[in-house]
Amino acid sequence: MLNLKFSLYEHQLDNIDNDKLASPQFGGLIHSATWFPPNEAEKLNVEAGAGSAVYSNQIELPKPPIPAQRALKFEIRETKGTAELEVSGVLLASQEFTWPDRKAVFRLDQVTFPPNAIAYRHTHSGAGFRHLVAGGLNIDTGAHHQDMAPGDSWFEVINSPVRATAMGGCVSQFIRAMLIPLELHGKPTIKILSPEDAAKPTLQKNHRFVDQIIEF
Repeated sequence: MLNLKFSLYEHQLDNIDNDKLASPQFGGLIHSATWFPPNEAEKLNVEAGAGSAVYSNQIELPKPPIPAQRALKFEIRETKGTAELEVSGVLLASQEFTWPDRKAVFRLDQVTFPPNAIAYRHTHSGAGFRHLVAGGLNIDTGAHHQDMAPGDSWFEVINSPVRATAMGGCVSQFIRAMLIPLELHGKPTIKILSPEDAAKPTLQKNHRFVDQIIEF
């Protein structure tokens, strides 16, 4: 069983030479997926997978494919034998967790909810962070409810039941980074728990940016 740490950093890129950007540095291998928000024109087409993303196993923060003002960098590393040397950017959240295999898939995607859409009670065969970038969501785990606003992040452990409801009468959108089993490479991870709910239309849209096979 591996002991891993999942971290989310925000980097401001305004007026910075991307080739000289610092990044969290570790004494061991890291895996990262970095999302660069869309420009103003792309924001008008939320179903197209606005923005861009890059996978890397290097220390340096990757250069955005298109000009960007900020970056959200999701990182995974082993906690054992990987001493943290330096951190730049703002740490938004981190979570330690265990994982059974050295090979897995690092997935970064974007989920968009139309106004008032519901992701009925479900689980995902993966562990990772969500970061809300637009709108609002009510997250119901059964044990508690929490209203999420833009800029909020939350971690979901593997196969944890959750229901998400879009709030505010507007489009809601989050970026999600997950570690998932190797056999789910290229495949959905969601499982709707109720047959009645599974028969209902799925209104939220998913755009996959990164689906990278990795090894620790």
